[in-house]
Amino acid sequence: MQIKCVEKFKFERSCMVEREIDWQEAFEIWVNEGFAAVFERCYHEGIHFTELYREVMDGGKGDPLS
Repeated sequence: MQIKCVEKFKFERSCMVEREIDWQEAFEIWVNEGFAAVFERCYHEGIHFTELYREVMDGGKGDPLS
C-alpha cells in the first residue's frame, strides 16, 4: 500500500514542481519529509487507500479515536 501512496505522491509532486520526478526522488522526498513515518503510524489492516493517503498528507492528524 505504501508503494501506491508514493505513486500518487510522485504524480502530485511532479504536478506541483511542473516537472516529472523519478521514483528515486519521490522515495527520498517521501522519507525525508516524514511521510513514511506518518504512513507507519496511520496504516492498519482494512484502511482504504484514499483514507490512508489523506491521513498521511494531513500528517496523521485525523480522528484520534480511529
